[in-house]
Amino acid sequence: MGMLKYTLNVALTAYNRGYRVGKDYPKQQQPFLLYSAITLFIVTGLTIFNPVGALFVFILPMISSLLFTAWTTYDHHAAHHYKQGVHWSELPELHEQIKHKISLAESFTQKLS
Repeated sequence: MGMLKYTLNVALTAYNRGYRVGKDYPKQQQPFLLYSAITLFIVTGLTIFNPVGALFVFILPMISSLLFTAWTTYDHHAAHHYKQGVHWSELPELHEQIKHKISLAESFTQKLS
C-alpha cells in the first residue's frame, strides 16, 4: 500500500477502529467516548457561533493533525510488514537496518501511489 492510500485509510478509520477496539477494553473506551463527545459538542457549538473561525482554528488543524500522525507512521508500518511480530518500539531500529536495501526510486514510487 502506498503512503497516500495508507495515510487516508488510517485517518479515515481511526475513530471507528478506536471505538471497536475499545469494546474489548471498556475502562479505556469510556474516557475515549467521553472526550470525543465533549470535543464534538464544543466544536459543533463553535461552528454554529462562528463557522469560518471554527473551520480555520479548530476543524482544519484537527484534520491536519490526524493526517500528519497517520502519515508519520507509514515507514514503521512498512517495516512491520517486512518482519511481522516486531514490537512497534523496535521498528525505527529495524528500518535503519534495512533502509540501504530499499531503493530510492522504489521508495519514491510507493510514496506516490
